[in-house]
Amino acid sequence: MPHAETDLAIPWAVICLLLLVTGAYGLHATLKGSTWHRRQFVSFSWGFLLMFLCWAIVYIAVEEHHVEKVNKGCEERNPSWGEGVCDSRRKKAATIATALVTVGAILGFYFTLVLSKWVGGLEWEEHLEKERRLEQWRNGHGEKPEDVVVNV
Repeated sequence: MPHAETDLAIPWAVICLLLLVTGAYGLHATLKGSTWHRRQFVSFSWGFLLMFLCWAIVYIAVEEHHVEKVNKGCEERNPSWGEGVCDSRRKKAATIATALVTVGAILGFYFTLVLSKWVGGLEWEEHLEKERRLEQWRNGHGEKPEDVVVNV
């Protein structure tokens, strides 16, 4: 069972590390990657967002609905605290988690949709470029595109 004070830091640290990896992959995809890398980055972003939301919802549910277990664990770890302090810490942790989930979900959906539109635009530009090269080749003004199959 998660606990209000101690177990909040570890998952957020893991999430921050995953976000760092996602950002590094996104930087690679943007600067040096192909459209495939960019599409994978969008997929990776959606996966991260869903993992984040699932973890956070479970965490919030535990903090809000297993009050006795969380408070008992808090009192065992911190004998000098009373039930009131442990309960206020639990409520504070659940409120912070709820706020971060809300902000993260809104920003995550927004940026992932923006990324998806951007990659879709790049794929459309590549498609138009292939069509242009194919038309030039058919008119005898260019080299045969690599992905064209000629039936003899």
